[in-house]
Amino acid sequence: MKYLRRILRRLVRTERGFGMLEVMLGVALMGAFGIIFLTSVTLGLAGTQMIEEQNLARIVAQAQMEDVKAADFISAPATYPPTITPPEGYSVSVAAVPLPDADAIIQKVIVTVSHQGRTVVSLEDYKVDR
Repeated sequence: MKYLRRILRRLVRTERGFGMLEVMLGVALMGAFGIIFLTSVTLGLAGTQMIEEQNLARIVAQAQMEDVKAADFISAPATYPPTITPPEGYSVSVAAVPLPDADAIIQKVIVTVSHQGRTVVSLEDYKVDR
């Protein structure tokens, strides 16, 4: 029993704790990891918002293109009226351009969806007068 007490006393006396350098290094490492974590979370959120914006614009553009293809043929150059009501902040424009060296029965239709004045998606397809 005395032997065990002597060993414990020696261990307690030699224990000095952490020095200032170790504490500063630990705080610096935790700060660096915190900054890296917050930066990655911020970039992830920005990427998610951009993908959501593009997906919504693509859905609106595809729906508008389907409506244009189902509508009566208008000779190009022409502008088909937008039939889709876009979500708030989005706008839709539809243009028909004649193809060079082609009959007047085929045209290229371009549907452009913008969000807050910036073009997000532009779809192109062909429409034939049948």
